[in-house]
Amino acid sequence: MTWDYTAYEDLEPKLRKLGIKRTDKVLSGYDNSFCTSLYLMDQPGYTFGSNINKPELDYHFSSNQYKYLILTDSAAFSKIYPNNFGNNIIGTHRGLLIYKLK
Repeated sequence: MTWDYTAYEDLEPKLRKLGIKRTDKVLSGYDNSFCTSLYLMDQPGYTFGSNINKPELDYHFSSNQYKYLILTDSAAFSKIYPNNFGNNIIGTHRGLLIYKLK
């Protein structure tokens, strides 16, 4: 399967306008590559693919090291965390949703 990363190619300026610093760690989901979305955003963090499970995500959320969550598929995420994070959306970009975690 070929993944389209077009939305990430010009995301960095939007992140900076939203107040997301270059040093802020983000969770990037559903990126099935090895950190391609993080590279294109110029952000440190962790990527997770469509095979992620709730205990693994809980581990990353509980670590308190990630400040933002950037998603390509909010419907899939809602199946894991129904009714969570919806009020924390701080921006959108070409189909991506940007959430503040802290």
